[in-house]
Amino acid sequence: GRYHAISMMEVVFASPYFHSGSETESFNVVVMENFAEESINEEQNKFSSKSKDDGKSTKRRRGYAIDRFPKMKEDEIEKMRILKIERQMTENEKIRMAHDEMNKKPIC
Repeated sequence: GRYHAISMMEVVFASPYFHSGSETESFNVVVMENFAEESINEEQNKFSSKSKDDGKSTKRRRGYAIDRFPKMKEDEIEKMRILKIERQMTENEKIRMAHDEMNKKPIC
């Protein structure tokens, strides 16, 4: 395109949790990457990436589109949600305990 480099690809995902029961499923993905421009404003710079070679900002953004999202097994999705909540609760408890411990120490 005039303002974007467009790449189309077929991506194969692997998961034991596909609703279809298949180990892998194929998806069509479009990747659009804008051409670097010196006139990009500061708001857009938060999306800049750094080149490993010279450390300079390349001022480019990528957008992705997938033709359809993988349909997953509902019970596996629920298990992942529960696991995520349990992990967050554990992390919150660690933070609370560290906060409580800091507040117990006298300031000298």
